[in-house]
Amino acid sequence: MKNLRRLALVAGIALSAVAFSPKAQAQTADIDFNGTVPSNCTINFGTGGTLAASPTVPERAILSEDIAGVPGNINVTCGGGVVFTVASVTDTGTSLTSGSYATNVDGVFAKVVDTATNTNVAYGEVSPSGRAALLNNPPGVPGPLQAGPIVNKNYGVWLSLFNIAGRTLSPGNYSVRVSVSLAPQ
Repeated sequence: MKNLRRLALVAGIALSAVAFSPKAQAQTADIDFNGTVPSNCTINFGTGGTLAASPTVPERAILSEDIAGVPGNINVTCGGGVVFTVASVTDTGTSLTSGSYATNVDGVFAKVVDTATNTNVAYGEVSPSGRAALLNNPPGVPGPLQAGPIVNKNYGVWLSLFNIAGRTLSPGNYSVRVSVSLAPQ
């Protein structure tokens, strides 16, 4: 009789476990995905510029934007917006008949210009001799955002090399590099 009671007790517990167990519930899982399509920029080509004597003060300035001078050019394609920066303005082998680039040149001003709108998009100004008052546009300062997308668009790179009043430029061959960087946004 004891075995029968044990068997009935075990059977009752097993039956109650089955009878009172909750139904299986439907469940969900949220799987998130994230990704970024990077904005990229390509410099399709760049061309060098030519410095020529200024028609108004030929003894003191050579420029890339006057009658005989030719601006450099950067042709750009960007999937989004871009920020231009004149990263540096450096002498790359100026050869003068007297003096040197560092002592003879008072100011070298570079700028990047949107040629479609004639809008300045970046500046870089240096004074090798320390005599020129700069306009708070040192190299390395990013310009304003240029909205994208940009497709096969030309940007001029202009350069002015000059001495202040009363100082003439030494005769010779002036060679200057303007490094322009692009930061996709």
